[in-house]
Amino acid sequence: MTALSIITPDQEPRPWATSRPDRPAALSLCLLGGYTCRDRGREVDLPLGAQQLMAFLALHGPSTRSAVAGSLWPEVTEVRALANLRTRVWRIRKCLPRALRTHGQIVALGAETWVDSQALDALAASLLHHTLTDTAALLDGLGLLRAGDLLPGWDDEWVTLERERLRQLRLQALESSVQVLLRAQEPDVALDLALQAVKAEPLRESAYAALIRVHLAEGNVAEARRQFGVCSALLQRELGVAPSDRLTALDVW
Repeated sequence: MTALSIITPDQEPRPWATSRPDRPAALSLCLLGGYTCRDRGREVDLPLGAQQLMAFLALHGPSTRSAVAGSLWPEVTEVRALANLRTRVWRIRKCLPRALRTHGQIVALGAETWVDSQALDALAASLLHHTLTDTAALLDGLGLLRAGDLLPGWDDEWVTLERERLRQLRLQALESSVQVLLRAQEPDVALDLALQAVKAEPLRESAYAALIRVHLAEGNVAEARRQFGVCSALLQRELGVAPSDRLTALDVW
């Protein structure tokens, strides 16, 4: 009799985890903070053209050949762009046979590919929709919240638009995670994530508000007041505005 792999509730797969408890991810693609591709844990060195194709499919999902070719090679004719795409697909499959799927005119990543930007989307959605209440589940995703921007140094339009979207999403997720961690009596981790939010966007009032709440929760009123002063001075110096009512409503005095 073949034994069944049983996943207990506390082991239930989470879309932002790097692998399932019952099997590792066949292929993992990390785009946050830089490009890294791993095949069952082994890092794979791909040429830039192959990296671009896999990153595009990771960010945009299954796409027509013409859409992919036109986005990756907008400066050449459609015939040449499609030829470039065929070459890239061949090279990737030669190195990673399961990395891509094709069906007619559709190209997509392999079904078992884990992508960190997609995982960040899933984690942020759980936080922002208030469906994530399990601290252990949140701790699984700390690496995603601490990761850098999407593909830094890549200036293609299909990257820059998504980079800004994910940047804003990450900031919102960082601030929401602070509240979850404070309720779970995890002030040290909450403080780290609040500082990450402030570092990522020093002019963001809501990031400072999250940081001030952590200090107040720990009883560090003096530090909360200091951060309020830092934020107030920064807003006045850089933008010529005073803190909003939402920030001044925090009980720091």
